[in-house]
Amino acid sequence: MIKNTIFLLSLCLLIVWIPRYGVSDTVNVIPAPQSVINKNYEIEIKSDWKILFDTKEEEMFFVARYLNEELQSKFNFAMGMQKSAFSKTSKCIVLGLSDKELAGLGEEAYTLEVFEDHIVINGTKAAGAFYGIQTFLQLLKEEEDKIILPAVKIVDYPRFKYRGVHICAADLKRLKEYIDIMAHLKMNIAIIDNWGYYDLEKSDNQQAFQEMFEYARERYVEPVPELANFGPGAPILKRDPYAAEG
Repeated sequence: MIKNTIFLLSLCLLIVWIPRYGVSDTVNVIPAPQSVINKNYEIEIKSDWKILFDTKEEEMFFVARYLNEELQSKFNFAMGMQKSAFSKTSKCIVLGLSDKELAGLGEEAYTLEVFEDHIVINGTKAAGAFYGIQTFLQLLKEEEDKIILPAVKIVDYPRFKYRGVHICAADLKRLKEYIDIMAHLKMNIAIIDNWGYYDLEKSDNQQAFQEMFEYARERYVEPVPELANFGPGAPILKRDPYAAEG
């Protein structure tokens, strides 16, 4: 309990520290987007909407599925999913890949624009579209059993290439929960410290690490086991005393 509290407190302190570059008083998004244009109206999203996703990258299927799962988890409705290029279809969320407006802003850049009957999230790469989804989810609000979204146009990209947290004494049973929080805040590095799990001859440890790595990478968080010295590496060196030599 104490370890979990310390982790969440550390995240809170980090959030306070995050520079509010491109600050806009009109949206409540962390970290604050680089550019926000408020259109001064709201739209309602219903379960009869669908998700259209670009097929240029295989990862876009996982990004679309992630969005659907989050909507089902948070708001108890799921949308239909369709591989398709956008062609003026109403009642849809379009997940696309485009560098027209994002040239020079990096692979994690995205645009999010809300129209009266559809929403477009474009990323330079799939990672950018994923971060656009995080902004979209933060903007959603529930009012009188309605899912409401402010009409905005956002252009955003991370200021820092590496954005992460050092998780001390990591509890693998709760690590997915921590990864979800980090992904929601658009972090991309998780340094994991718990040498007790590094004995990979134990099948349970192997399976746990494999599942955790896959889970984190689907959310664009790179898990990095900390082996800063021979202490944490003891289980590995016990099996192979020459492992440190490469």
